[in-house]
Amino acid sequence: MLMAVGRSAPRYQLMGVIYPKSKPLQSYMLEYFIILVRLCHHILQVAQKSAIGKWASSLMDPLDTYQSELDIWATSIKEEVDLLTAKHLSLAVSQSSLFRSSVSLHTDSRIHAKRVKARKRILDACSMYDHERDWRQIRKLGNSNLMNGSATYTKWKEQSQFNTAKSRTLVCTGKLGSGKSVLLANIIDDLNLDASQKTMVVYFFCQHDEAESLTARTVIGSLARQMLQSGMGLGNASEFLDERDSLSLDRVVELLQNSLPDFQAYFVLDGLMHCDPTEQRLILEKLRLLQDSKSLAVCISHRKESSSPQKALGRLMNMTVFPIGDQNPEIDCFIETELERCINSGELVVNDPLLVDEIGRRLAEGAQGMFLWVALEIKALCLQQTDADIRIAIANLPRDLSAIYHLILQKSQPVSYQRSILGLVMTARRPLTTEEMREALSVIPGKTVWDPQRLLNDVRKALACCGGLVTINEEDFSIRMIHHSVRTFLCTGQATDQFDLGRANREMAEIIVTYLNYEIFSKQISTVKAPRISANSVASSVISSAVPHKIPFGLLRRRDLVDIDIGHTLLGTMGQSKHVVLMPLEFYQYATSWWQEHICFLNLLIPHMEVLLGKFLQTQDVDKVDSCGRTPLSHASEYGSYDIVACLLAHDASDLADNVGRTALHWAVRGKNKPVVEALISSGKVNPNAEDDWRQTPTVVAIQSKDKPVFECLLRCVRVPRDYRDKRGKSFLNIAAAEGFREGVATLLDSDEAVLEDGDADGNTPIHAAAENGQATILADILAFIETSSQKANLRNRWGHTPFWLAAANGHEATVRILMNYRLIYHSSYNTVNDDPFWIAAANGHLGVIKTFLEFGIVGERSKSPASSAVEMAAQNGHACVVSLLSLETNVTVGQLHRSLFRAAAEGHESVVRTLAGNHAIDINCRYDEGLTPLWIAASKGHEGIVRALTETPGIEMNNRSDERLTPLWIAAARGHEGAVRALIGIPGMDPNSSNHECLTPLSIAAARGHEGVVNALVVIPGLDVNSQDGNGLTPLSVAASMNERGIVCTLSSQNGIDINLPDREGRTALWIAASKGYEDVVCTLASHEDIDLNYHNKSVVTPLAIAAENGHADIVSFLARTPGVDLNCADIFGMTPLVKAAGNGHGGAAKLLLSYAYPTPKDLSDGFLDSWAAFEYAVKAGHLSVVGAFLDFPGFARLLSDSAWLWALREANRLKYREIFNVLRTNTPSSAVEKWITDGMKETGMIETGMI
Repeated sequence: MLMAVGRSAPRYQLMGVIYPKSKPLQSYMLEYFIILVRLCHHILQVAQKSAIGKWASSLMDPLDTYQSELDIWATSIKEEVDLLTAKHLSLAVSQSSLFRSSVSLHTDSRIHAKRVKARKRILDACSMYDHERDWRQIRKLGNSNLMNGSATYTKWKEQSQFNTAKSRTLVCTGKLGSGKSVLLANIIDDLNLDASQKTMVVYFFCQHDEAESLTARTVIGSLARQMLQSGMGLGNASEFLDERDSLSLDRVVELLQNSLPDFQAYFVLDGLMHCDPTEQRLILEKLRLLQDSKSLAVCISHRKESSSPQKALGRLMNMTVFPIGDQNPEIDCFIETELERCINSGELVVNDPLLVDEIGRRLAEGAQGMFLWVALEIKALCLQQTDADIRIAIANLPRDLSAIYHLILQKSQPVSYQRSILGLVMTARRPLTTEEMREALSVIPGKTVWDPQRLLNDVRKALACCGGLVTINEEDFSIRMIHHSVRTFLCTGQATDQFDLGRANREMAEIIVTYLNYEIFSKQISTVKAPRISANSVASSVISSAVPHKIPFGLLRRRDLVDIDIGHTLLGTMGQSKHVVLMPLEFYQYATSWWQEHICFLNLLIPHMEVLLGKFLQTQDVDKVDSCGRTPLSHASEYGSYDIVACLLAHDASDLADNVGRTALHWAVRGKNKPVVEALISSGKVNPNAEDDWRQTPTVVAIQSKDKPVFECLLRCVRVPRDYRDKRGKSFLNIAAAEGFREGVATLLDSDEAVLEDGDADGNTPIHAAAENGQATILADILAFIETSSQKANLRNRWGHTPFWLAAANGHEATVRILMNYRLIYHSSYNTVNDDPFWIAAANGHLGVIKTFLEFGIVGERSKSPASSAVEMAAQNGHACVVSLLSLETNVTVGQLHRSLFRAAAEGHESVVRTLAGNHAIDINCRYDEGLTPLWIAASKGHEGIVRALTETPGIEMNNRSDERLTPLWIAAARGHEGAVRALIGIPGMDPNSSNHECLTPLSIAAARGHEGVVNALVVIPGLDVNSQDGNGLTPLSVAASMNERGIVCTLSSQNGIDINLPDREGRTALWIAASKGYEDVVCTLASHEDIDLNYHNKSVVTPLAIAAENGHADIVSFLARTPGVDLNCADIFGMTPLVKAAGNGHGGAAKLLLSYAYPTPKDLSDGFLDSWAAFEYAVKAGHLSVVGAFLDFPGFARLLSDSAWLWALREANRLKYREIFNVLRTNTPSSAVEKWITDGMKETGMIETGMI
């Protein structure tokens, strides 16, 4: 049912787009989809039931109801479309008057249709890739709630608040098969449920078998399409298109940055490791650009065993890691569910019921968090024939996936199509459908006559020979590997007896070329002329021969029959057999779309293949590009297919650059294919100096590849200039020296064009390049060449740096030794200490270089040793070994060591601090600027390890204050460094109650700034004063209450010795302050304390209830009024009760609550009428309509008002021109009081305004 609905729903949706103005059609469509959602909910509920519950549900069979309702609305949609179609036809032939009357309607429809078309054009320009299909396929694999138990994930998700949203990155790491993709698919559901309206959720799943999904353009383009689908910024987006139908990668990013200025979004990306390293780098670069300019929270998966380092993900902002461990709590449930499914479906047959538990136990022991391993092991167990075989199998479970794959392929039967199917699935650029696979398997390479008898009768049976390693997606019938690791297993040759990737690529190419050469596809002109035969004459002849002559012939002939020439039709049917089998064309679309990426694997030595390829290329565009802009010539050049390259060049293939600017010659050089390079150059059709997007020519690529034959081949080309300079002014020799291409350097030095004096834009010569990149052997070769030539190298670049400085700065010890041997060290004085090689080597922590300097006595050669600042920079940068060496081997002073200790403590380098703290020449309590000690600065920065290292040092003073009288404990508590606080509180002699000049203790400042962890650490210190008061008399509890820190309030109020009613200088307690600010949770927490005084008032006798009423905090008023012991009528020094305060300040809700709690009965109201009247009087005078209404609506209050009271209220409202209050009073005033008011008003001139009566 769901499959049928899935096929029908898109058509109905398209009908809605065609007729967007039809309200009945839109209504029918909504009803249709509502039924569909209800059906999905029902299926989900049934799936979660027990086996008995599922059986009971199947007996009731409610699905018939859903089917009938779906049919009803589907019929309504079709009938409405038919009706709309008829209306449009009627309008088309209607009279001109009717047409003129409907012009405006048509105009609106055209405008709407134009907007829809423009919107679709913008979205399609970004991406047309179906990202939802990949998510659906992975989401069907299972459920996961693992993220709900992760604090890292929760923090990453909840940071998308409106005012504090910032870009950040969550990296989900796990081993192969640990369920990362399924987890990310479930994260998308979780984000969609919780995300705010302003935050979009976008996603992309890279598929290893979908070439289009592995490009940066597709990934970022899909991200842009999903964001723009919200409709925001589409007006600006149209400016980026112009006449183009697609956008480049950079233009897509620019479109997002300009069209969506303030967007907030989650972006979930899975499968990045499947992409080429170049594409990975582009994707990460563009995501970082978006994170810099927008609020983009990225969640990305990363495999622990992946060759791509996690360091590359460090380009993204604020990265945190969410690891999937080996002990995954969901693995046991997965094992149980899979075993139950396989047993119920009959895939796994077990006679001994106890064996099932044994299987589950052994799988759980060996899973190590890998769902894929479990699933494959169960598949392998399903292939066993007896319980004994199963027991042997579980006793010898393979430990890795490769062994399981090998076992499954060996056990699978039959094997006749196994190699062919795996080859086609592996080499296809997108997943083939079952029908495409069926046709492809029927092709005999080289045979261009289609044989229908070779078509598989049941392709699903044939796929069974792969043992479940390939699966069919029931949504689009595509065939895929169950996991990308299957592809890796086959590609690495671990199944050499069954699969060879090279052969598979060649067979796919042969199938495509043969298939596209089928005679049925040829466009031939017939030399037989079709005769002209009249249909009327044939009909007359047939009728006259078949019908008796006595029947009038005229009755059988239609007078208005149009004569038709049927000669072509009869000619086409001549010679055909009676049983014609039409050839399906399922594989044709794939073959015509992707042939350019496959033909490079052809072997033209195979009989007929060269002829077939030449015949095919005559009918095709040989320069057809794929999604990356690459041509057949580009692919053939990369793979070194010399014969294919020659064939393409013979068919006039052009030298076109791809999407990143690389030509066929670039790809040939990258593939190190010298014969192809020579063929391309000799053809004269390629530009040997073409630059890609990185401004690299093929020659530069050859240097980077260190390919001497290709490099020399390019140098021999007369069109390659020897004086080449890239965008930074680097020559071939400079680039070769930097890349370590020794053979290339030797080749260039042997040429007459070698120039060593000329530098690049920064003045770096080849010597600088070799020294900077640590190319010691190349540096030696260049220096040896200089000695035997007349050329002299410039030893200073634009920045004044020598090769010796560059080698020292980058830590190249061998290079430094070579330069020392050539005495290319100091040639002039240095302007700054930064220019000194010794200093820069120490600052960068290059211990080997420093040892070499000391070995050669470099420090002693100069009158002023650079070590005076070098040791400090080494300490600041965390190079403990260098600091230790310099402190022992050079003449550093105690003052320099003190400054080094301070810098290391400030930067958090624990190893350096421990090294220096053990130096007996150092005063561990030395002071720096503003009286700061190393311990103080480490505590202020929150460096817990350094704090512990310093407190362990003998002679440390714990309570040293800065010039502002702040101790290390105080500053650590103030800045919320819980670890540093815990490191300090356990040291004897620490004063926990030290205060600053405002009398704030560490506990007070931690409470004021909401550092709950610090508060929890401090309260356990013996001797801590939990009731300490600052300059205003506020205790830590009062401060926490004033900041709405409920957690801290709970902690402090539960401490022994806490005075919960201790007031400040104004007489305000913690409860009073919380009530005044409307912090309900804090009020509830404090009010529940056994020692709380609920009626403790300030100096003006204002209670917590009164201040809450005065400020209009209705929830707190309600809570306190219901709390036993609260005085509801306590008056302040001015005689104002809580009710009067609420009424006087216009808080109708609070006033209504106080009325109901203070006067629950008519007698209570009567007894307290004076107070309620005073409150009512304040409300009328102040013009508070809501309060007046609350009093008049309160049962019994209006009846207690005398006529004089009503008259006073009416006169006051009239006098103050409160029209709304006057009308409310007039409506509720008794008739006797109204008559008196009117009579009195007539007597007093001007009392009544027009319209007030």
